[in-house]
Amino acid sequence: MPLHHACAATTLTSWHLLVTFCSLHVAQWVKLFEHKPFDSRTVMGFGILNGVSIGLLNLSLGFNSVGFYQVNRSQLSMCSQNWIDQVQDAI
Repeated sequence: MPLHHACAATTLTSWHLLVTFCSLHVAQWVKLFEHKPFDSRTVMGFGILNGVSIGLLNLSLGFNSVGFYQVNRSQLSMCSQNWIDQVQDAI
């Protein structure tokens, strides 16, 4: 892939994160939602699990079909939701 395409993707992602960050702060400022405490260890664990799974699924996409990727991604989403439910029940 040419370098200019990677730059465009990085710029688009950066703009998306910036707009999301600003929108959420404005929404909190106008009291559209309230801040609730959370267990940072659980969130970090889920973030690491999600990051590793995305990396491995993208790696497997090089060797498998798109259909296989989509099935694995949907199964992983269900497993992640189950894991979140179990953690919340334990709290």
